[in-house]
Amino acid sequence: GILNWGDGTIPLIPLQLMPNNCGVLLASISDEITPKKFLERLFKLNDDQENIDGLNINLDIGRKNHFVNIYEGGNRNYILIHTSLPEAKYDNKVGDGLYYSLSHNLRGKMCEDETPYGRITYLNSINAIEFYESLKKYSEIAKKKRELILARLADKYEIISNENHLEFYNMNTCLLGCYSPRNEKTYIPITIAPSQLAYFVLPKNKISINGLSLYLVPHGSGHKLKNISSLDYCPKEKAFIARISDINLVFSDLEFIIDGYRAKEEIIKYNGSIYNITSVLTPILESKIVFDDN
Repeated sequence: GILNWGDGTIPLIPLQLMPNNCGVLLASISDEITPKKFLERLFKLNDDQENIDGLNINLDIGRKNHFVNIYEGGNRNYILIHTSLPEAKYDNKVGDGLYYSLSHNLRGKMCEDETPYGRITYLNSINAIEFYESLKKYSEIAKKKRELILARLADKYEIISNENHLEFYNMNTCLLGCYSPRNEKTYIPITIAPSQLAYFVLPKNKISINGLSLYLVPHGSGHKLKNISSLDYCPKEKAFIARISDINLVFSDLEFIIDGYRAKEEIIKYNGSIYNITSVLTPILESKIVFDDN
């Protein structure tokens, strides 16, 4: 989705959003990457402890839904690299940390107010402007990180797109799990789940939000929820009360009510409205490697 609270010029940034610059690089590859070759190169990259613009690289390719997978489609092979930028959670040489709970600098600058929906933590004025400049730098570093992984895994490749789906579009707009390519000729990959088909799409029909006109494309089919009949949020306790079937549940993490992923029909349903499907890919190599520092 997307969260918007202004036209992009208001110096106000809510810190609870914590955008980690998660995104996916899509590239075609010409050389054969065997599972053994893939594994050796991946571990060599991790051992080398690469640095990009002052940040020591953390290979988060096995964290949660992150991955590096190879697909086949139309007599060509493609690679998808899904990573974020956990390196920037803490204060660093580039700027203040992305996560205010882990950033000493942000805690010294932030403001807090109570609202009917709970407490909001934010930056305003010059602090918001300076933080947004750091956010733009982090966005580019996250893309460079995926390009580095690609260069170390494949010898012959062509980058098709490299977009983030969890970042600030402008100072008052945050992308929360969707892409917003700047032009209609940017190919976007949509995935479902491990061992499932992937789709290439081109954005179509801009959406107007608070004076903005932008493309929005989901990065996946979305989570499927359990059979919920009611769901209430308790801001004081920062917890939820739900009823599933005949059971009352109290919990603090929404992952508790997730029941896998929605099927490919969810992707096909929006074909022709917010995007056009151009290719369907079949996975031929999947990875789920978690390194010690993740």
